[in-house]
Formats: sequence, C-alpha cells, structure tokens
Amino acid sequence: MKIILKSFTPEPIEISAKSSYISHSSDKVTKIFEKNFSDPLGYIKKIITMGHLSVLEHIYFNFLIEDAPLINEIFLIRFRLASFTVKSRRYTNVIEDGFYEDEYYKIDNNFKKKIINFYEKAIINNINLEDARFVLPLSSKTNMVFSVNARELGYILYSGLYEENHSTIKKMAEMLREEANKVFPIYYDLDYFAVKKMNIFNVKSSLLRITDSVEILNKDEIKIKEYENAIGFTTNNNLYSENQFDLKKSLLLPHNRALEFINIIVFIKNISIPALTHLLRHRIQSIIVPYFEKINSNYLIPESFEIKGLTNEFLDIIIESKKLEKSNILNRLVSSTYPVLTNINAREMLHIMRLRLCNRAQWEIRNIFTDILFKLRKINQLFNYIGPSCFIFGLCPEGNKTCKKIKEVINFFEPN
Repeated sequence: MKIILKSFTPEPIEISAKSSYISHSSDKVTKIFEKNFSDPLGYIKKIITMGHLSVLEHIYFNFLIEDAPLINEIFLIRFRLASFTVKSRRYTNVIEDGFYEDEYYKIDNNFKKKIINFYEKAIINNINLEDARFVLPLSSKTNMVFSVNARELGYILYSGLYEENHSTIKKMAEMLREEANKVFPIYYDLDYFAVKKMNIFNVKSSLLRITDSVEILNKDEIKIKEYENAIGFTTNNNLYSENQFDLKKSLLLPHNRALEFINIIVFIKNISIPALTHLLRHRIQSIIVPYFEKINSNYLIPESFEIKGLTNEFLDIIIESKKLEKSNILNRLVSSTYPVLTNINAREMLHIMRLRLCNRAQWEIRNIFTDILFKLRKINQLFNYIGPSCFIFGLCPEGNKTCKKIKEVINFFEPN
C-alpha cells in the first residue's frame, strides 16, 4: 500500500490561523492576511482545542492511494465530506493488480488460484467485467484519488485508528496521518475529533420491521406541500400559489434546492459491495452501513454466471471464502450483501435516478432504484415525473454509448 500527499492548500497553517482570527478581530480580512502571526500553529491548536473545528475546512488535501485492499476503500467512501475517483472494476481488469498482502495477512494460494481461474474463465465466456468482479475478495487492490478537507480528515483518522478493528484500515490511517502532518502538523493528538462515548441502548421501532427488499420508512411524512411552498418561494419570493405551479416543469429548474425540502428514508435489505460503491458516491445523503465483521453476509450471484453454467464453481469459491474469512475478513468476496439505511433528499434522489436508472448503469443498482422509484410513485405524485435522463429530458446524454432504446425506456417509466 502506497499513499502520497499529491497537493494541498498552500500555507495551510497560516490560512487556518488567520481565518480563525477574522471572527473576533475588528480588522478587515485583507489586513489580517497581510499580518504575520508569531505562532500560527500554536494559535490554531488553541482554537481547535476550544472546539472550533470549522476553520480547518479551509484546508484541502489531495491524496493518491495505491494498491490498498478494497475493504479500505469501503471504509473511506462512507465519509460524506470527501471526494473520490476510483479505478473502475466495471471497465478494467483489476485481477492484474493482484491481492493485498502484509505482515498480518497472506492470501491462501489455492483460494487465489480459484479466484483468478474463475475470473479469467468468466471473461473467456464473454461475461462482462462488471459481473466477473463479483468473485473478487476484499483483499483485491484498489487505486484512487482521495480529496478531503482538514476537518473531515481528522474524523477519518480518529475513526480509522481508534474505532476500526481491521489492521489494514489502521495502517492506512497512520500513513494518511504521517503524510498530512508533514505540512499541517495538527494530527498527533486526535482527541479534538473524538466523539464523547455514550452508552449504547436498544431501540424498538415498528419502522424496522422490514418485510420487503426495499422499504420507504417515512412514507407517511413525504408530502408535496413543503416542496410546493419552497418552489413558490424560489420563483416568486412568496408562498405557493396553485395557479403558478407546474410540478413536472419544476423538475427542470436548474439548482432546484426546493427539492431538498422533501426527505426520503430508505432501507435496502441486501446490497452487494459493487452496488454499494455506486450508492456511496452520491452526495448529499446520510447513509449507515454496518461494520462488515459484524454481519453474517448473504451472497448475490449474477445471472450471467447461471447462464454460462458457472454457478456451482462460484458457490464453491463462496464456501471456501466463508471458511477463510473466519481468520481474516479480507477473504470475504465482494458479492457479499449488507443491509443499508440511507436518508436522501429529493434533489439528490432525482440525480441518482437520472444516472442509476439508465440502461448503462450496473444492473443491481438499477434494479434497486427502479424498485425505490415505483414505491415512491405510490406515495407521492412528484415521482411520476422522475426517471432516467432520457425519460426526464426526452434525449440520451450518453452520446455514442447510448443503449439506442430510448423509446422502450421512456415507455417503461411512464406512470400508469
């Protein structure tokens, strides 16, 4: 595993210290930034010790992370105030990158051979890479660009070092801390970023009695009135007027923040890691993914494996991985599935639907959000006008990569 701090905000200590000084100085901002601080590092440490962490958000880091295990990627992309660009497992042959190993973990040779043989056999059988990757274990290597502000990095470091049990995550967090401290040495003490420990207590709720694969938990609270008021205020600086409101056309407004007044809580009973990585990329949502070690996972088998007669061989690898994961979870396959709870506003839901309901989207995430959409349509008429980009705008944004089935897709998503 290799981590490099590729770039960062120039003069981060000066920037954060002077930014903090603005809030209680009578001087103009330009004058403050012309002054020299005698001890800017000491000053900023004093400020964040008092709990004023927002000044750290002016500082930004861009990291390159090479050949980390996939489980580390899943840990990182849970953090919402960071950005990631990851080497695709849908379009590149990642088996060539190999598997992560260190002093604590060595992949079993027979297990590795089975995985490689299956992956290569899947490709020979014309199974696309997005399905072939379902046989990859969590020790598969990932490569990414990771960008984050200094405050969120502190939370990531604290969580990685003190809340996570897996050695590779702790190792990555230590490497990130070492790189960041070279230019912004505030991360030796991470208590600033600690959350006070609280007693954990059981909560019983009828909302958690889930029987379906996808459930809208707050369906009785999704009301159109809040959106109508907000859109009216946006366009007229006044509250909603029935004669001035076109629900369908309102969705075409640029930067439609009124949609953020509609909140949707979704429970997904089973989602595999390939689909989960797509879901986690979307901002802004609040999402809870359980710790992998605490979940006795089910597994998702791509239909293409069944069509090509590879199901039994894949099941053999699953069985072996379940035996080996008892010693290290890096042996668990990415086809393992997990329950997820997410809170998404309608603006982000519109964005997700546009991308993930497209025929070019990965099939599992497309199926999940198709199910979510049709459930939402039963709750609120707003969602009758939401679907993939071609359904909303009447044209495909994919250029020469279009599925060439625009009419069929539009017909499918037309409300009854």
